[in-house]
Amino acid sequence: MKQDTKIVTAGRKAKWTNGVVNPSVTRASTVVFNNVKEMNNALKNKHNQTMVYGRRGTTTSFAFSDAMTELEGGQAVRYTHQVPQRSLTRYCLLLKVAITF
Repeated sequence: MKQDTKIVTAGRKAKWTNGVVNPSVTRASTVVFNNVKEMNNALKNKHNQTMVYGRRGTTTSFAFSDAMTELEGGQAVRYTHQVPQRSLTRYCLLLKVAITF
């Protein structure tokens, strides 16, 4: 797959996009569970892209994580809100190039 194609399609898993081209932006701080058992199961799987708490990830951030993993050729991405400026600039430029062409 060409790099330009990879840049615009990475992270498009059906479970994150719900049938649309790109995942919707999900902003949340609190995740609601039906019962304590469901919450405990989510906590046990918090490192497997399971929503537990908004700052730990939503479908939007999971799609972003998958995209970065694919673009970098890694196995997984762990992100924080503190992104080195040069990395952010690099990906903004890559996205600009992909969108421009």
